[in-house]
Amino acid sequence: MKTNKMCAIIGNEHEYTDLLPLTQDRPLSTLYFDCKYRIIDFALSSVANANIRSVFMLVNEGRVKSIFDHLGGGREWG
Repeated sequence: MKTNKMCAIIGNEHEYTDLLPLTQDRPLSTLYFDCKYRIIDFALSSVANANIRSVFMLVNEGRVKSIFDHLGGGREWG
């Protein structure tokens, strides 16, 4: 049996000021897309489909609440 030794690194540190009213209190990747998805879901979906189970995320200090609220503290996705 082969073990998966891959790890994904998702960076979310870029400050995007063109959408400033929307990105004032949250990172760009947590903005909504098509009402129920967020932009970060596309990267996370690619990681899950590649069978990568370890994810390391780089986030700006003080802007992690919206990401943790969306991810649900690591619970299984529906």
